[in-house]
Amino acid sequence: METRTIGKWTIGLEPPKAREPYPPCGCRSCLNFREAVMDLNDVERDLFRQLGINPALPDLLSDFPADRDSERLYLGHYALGGRLLSGPLTAPENWQEENTALIGRFRIGFSGGQDLQLEFEAVLPWVLEEPQED
Repeated sequence: METRTIGKWTIGLEPPKAREPYPPCGCRSCLNFREAVMDLNDVERDLFRQLGINPALPDLLSDFPADRDSERLYLGHYALGGRLLSGPLTAPENWQEENTALIGRFRIGFSGGQDLQLEFEAVLPWVLEEPQED
């Protein structure tokens, strides 16, 4: 088990278990997310690198209109092999500043106990030439 400290949390990461990744969704919002995360800043890129995550392939992704027409609000999670060693648990129904941290444009938290997940929300630009669907 490798130990990582990310923001308020210390987590123990296990080598990834062999599993078939979820097939990426083909809707415009998901396509836009995959394109937008190709332009992460150094802090965001380091977060995903430390966790061994491909940022373009979350296990769950939802999107909503953002305050600006040129952006989308994305919510989702990435499944991680490992467990939370210390720090506050975060769950979508208990999403607060006290149990989350802002890393670049991503507000994150960890949930799941033994089935560790990185929960996130991020406002990202609309980068596709096609218009948004709503």
